[in-house]
Formats: sequence, C-alpha cells, structure tokens
Amino acid sequence: LHAEAVRQTMALRFASANDRDVITQQIVDAAERVSLRLTPPELAKSPSLFRRADGSSVFRPKAGTVFSSEQVLAAEDRLLGASNDRSAPTVPLAWIEDAART
Repeated sequence: LHAEAVRQTMALRFASANDRDVITQQIVDAAERVSLRLTPPELAKSPSLFRRADGSSVFRPKAGTVFSSEQVLAAEDRLLGASNDRSAPTVPLAWIEDAART
C-alpha cells in the first residue's frame, strides 16, 4: 500500500519532504481501514536481536503485508466458479485436430 501511495502522489508537489511523508502515511492508513489483511499476524514474538528498530521481525519482509478487498475476492470467486462451468457451446475435438494439422 505504501509503494502505491508513493506512486500515486509522485506528480504532486509538497511544501516539504515531511509533508509528503505525512500525506503518504494518511493515504496508507485510510487504505488499510477499508482493506482486508491477508497476511496472518505473527504468532510468536522474535527476540530483540531479531527485531527491527520499529519492532517488526526480521523474518518477515519489511512492508510485506498483503492486502485485498471484498470486491477483488468476490471477483476471484466468480472467476473460479465460472472456470468449472462446462455449459458453453463446444467444438468437436476432430475439428481442433484438423485445424492443428493445417
């Protein structure tokens, strides 16, 4: 989400780099509120030796949380359902074999 927020605001001019960072974080926060987090939470806390300054584990990619939306998941569901539908008109296999030979 952060990378996309940066890309979307790249053409905008801000008074300072700090203003850009603040706006980018606000966009990310808003996007997270309306998104579904697919990355599971950490089940165990890593020792401080294996934690970044922000407290996150070095065993997880930095900013590697995966998000989706209900709309995207619903569309994927429809596609999967349609992939099992065999009711469309078909062409006899012999026609395909003939076409492949020519």
